[in-house]
Amino acid sequence: MAQYVVGRARHCLAVSSTRRRRNFTACQRIPRAPRRRFGRIGAELRAETRIGMPINDFLRLSAEIQPLQMVDATPAFRQVRQIKSSAEVSRVAAICRIAGEAFATLPSYFIAGESERALAQKFQANLMLQGAEKTPYVAMSSGLNGYLSGSTWPSDRSIADGDVLMIDTGSRLGGYFCDFNRNFAVAPVSDEVRRAQAALIRAAAVMLPVAERP
Repeated sequence: MAQYVVGRARHCLAVSSTRRRRNFTACQRIPRAPRRRFGRIGAELRAETRIGMPINDFLRLSAEIQPLQMVDATPAFRQVRQIKSSAEVSRVAAICRIAGEAFATLPSYFIAGESERALAQKFQANLMLQGAEKTPYVAMSSGLNGYLSGSTWPSDRSIADGDVLMIDTGSRLGGYFCDFNRNFAVAPVSDEVRRAQAALIRAAAVMLPVAERP
């Protein structure tokens, strides 16, 4: 009910100034319609959450609906979201497939000597062509035999032979996100890089069965 109320209120408030007062009155009626058992309406008010409406409007709405109370219900929302429906799982799987395809085709348009920034732009465009709605996050880093950070924005550095390149994306489809990265090596690859890759593969083989347990 909390999500319904706040969502409807946000819709009512997203109007022109000439209709704002009339629509705000309609918003006031929304929380009064459901059966009032406890006299409280939940909203997400903690860190890393959003209510989707200006804070002044939220405070005004909270005052106008008294004696009903607007309270924090973030733990309840999080608990519900931890178990995904089949439709939600399908959307997450779809955006992961899109990103996976974008990673897989990257070598086909990579040009030796181009900058990280230029490659990131092509990668983002490819994500959109594959079907992503938005790619708000693309991190990239490269360096000879390895990179220093896995969370930096693409730079003007030219990608050269012997480099290891990391690309990380958070892309969206239907309101659901993927967030993972891939590493690439530009030939010729050093023995040091090959040994590091082999060690990672062995570690992943050990941990994957653990991660797949229910």
